[in-house]
Amino acid sequence: MNLVKNMACQGMLSMMLAMTSTPSPALAESSSELMERAVYIEESKGELKAAIKLYEKVIGQADASKQDIAQALYRQAVCYHLLGDKQKSINALTRLINQYPAQASLVSKAKTLMLEVNAEDIALLPTPWEDGEELHYSIRIPSGKQMGSMVSTVKKTDGSSRPIWTMENYIAGGNQLYTQSSANLDNLFSISSASKSPQFGTSASSFDSNSVKTRYNRDGEDSETKLDLKNPAFDMKLLPYLLRRLPLNNDYSTSISLYENMSNGVYDANISVVGQEVIKTAGQEFDCFKIKLVLSHNGRTVQESLHWVENSGKRYYLKEQSNGTSIQLQKIAPSKTASKVEHRFDKLNFKFSTQAARKALDLTFKDDSVELLLGAFDSNMDTPIYLTVITPEKDDTSANLRVPGNKRDYQVNRLKSRLDNFSLRSDVAERTIGGLSTHSFVADFTQKSKEKVMARVFFANNDQLFYFSIITDKAKYERVNAQLQDIMNSFEIL
Repeated sequence: MNLVKNMACQGMLSMMLAMTSTPSPALAESSSELMERAVYIEESKGELKAAIKLYEKVIGQADASKQDIAQALYRQAVCYHLLGDKQKSINALTRLINQYPAQASLVSKAKTLMLEVNAEDIALLPTPWEDGEELHYSIRIPSGKQMGSMVSTVKKTDGSSRPIWTMENYIAGGNQLYTQSSANLDNLFSISSASKSPQFGTSASSFDSNSVKTRYNRDGEDSETKLDLKNPAFDMKLLPYLLRRLPLNNDYSTSISLYENMSNGVYDANISVVGQEVIKTAGQEFDCFKIKLVLSHNGRTVQESLHWVENSGKRYYLKEQSNGTSIQLQKIAPSKTASKVEHRFDKLNFKFSTQAARKALDLTFKDDSVELLLGAFDSNMDTPIYLTVITPEKDDTSANLRVPGNKRDYQVNRLKSRLDNFSLRSDVAERTIGGLSTHSFVADFTQKSKEKVMARVFFANNDQLFYFSIITDKAKYERVNAQLQDIMNSFEIL
């Protein structure tokens, strides 16, 4: 009996000991308590590996909410990222993005971090260019004949939350094209991109952490696309600036993704240094890295090109060659941040000023005249203004047509037979430009059912005949004409 009693007492004691030594389920840490402890260990103590283990417990907790699990995955990815374990960081982020899409805020942060993690292989040097840099390039066809000009500018502007770089290209020749691209100051990640051409219409792209949206207007028809980005994709128009910031050396190679908005495609770009050369241009000699770029899409090579970048100093983008066509630096203009810019042409003995948004593109490659395009588009991507200079050595017509009044009448008669509903305005007031008397005309006409206005102003200095010309929508004429009058007011013969 005592034995039974003793055994019963031992059993009760064992049960009591078991109860006191085994944690009660009610006393176990909840997922939110685990999360709080993990965050403290991560942020206050910096013990990332210990934090990762606690986040793993949260992920495996039966009572954990989807929000807790998503939060744990994100913070786990951050810890792996800080520890330099790229693959485990990507794995955690991928799991969060794919399995918990309803956690929109965390998914967005995860996609942003994913881009940063993937982009870390692309090391960039400090920015070599100055705010307001302006570079002038010539564009040549395989025969070597110049077919166009390009002005590239870069300036620091105010973004929505911090300063950004804004790069612009003004291209004129066979076609006119204006492009603008905005990028983060530090890593050149794209923010927005736009282009406008009379031939190809307009496009405007906006980039976020995981996609790019592009709006198009072609032949008056609007459309919109959205393209998901699996890896960081730089805007194709940023390529010259991106090459200037890569840590190039004789053995350098890397791969990036480039987005081109006119075709709405992402291209794999393999970049490698293939040698060094000396380029003589813009009145200087530059020691350059010669770079080969191979673009591919869905595993198929679509283009190969060569690029030359200065190997020190400002690391200027000097030359590009693709399919026989080349672009080469011709002039390094002083950095410009003023609202107005003077354009001086000593060989032709004149100068004038424009709003800084208008770039003077030299089209002197034309056979019959010297022609300047004052901004392919102004800051609103709007109307070009042309200045043509006809000199005896550039003109095989009779001297009679270098008389301003005669040239005006000759052009009016030709335009009457070529343009629909061509009608001269009678209220045109003549003026002087640089002390020289003008002969002008303003005419209304229609083009593809749209009301247009053309204005030309002729004047001469000895054997040189000058004329300014604009063609614009009727609704824009007064504004564009005011810009033209401002330019003509500044014109001086040297």
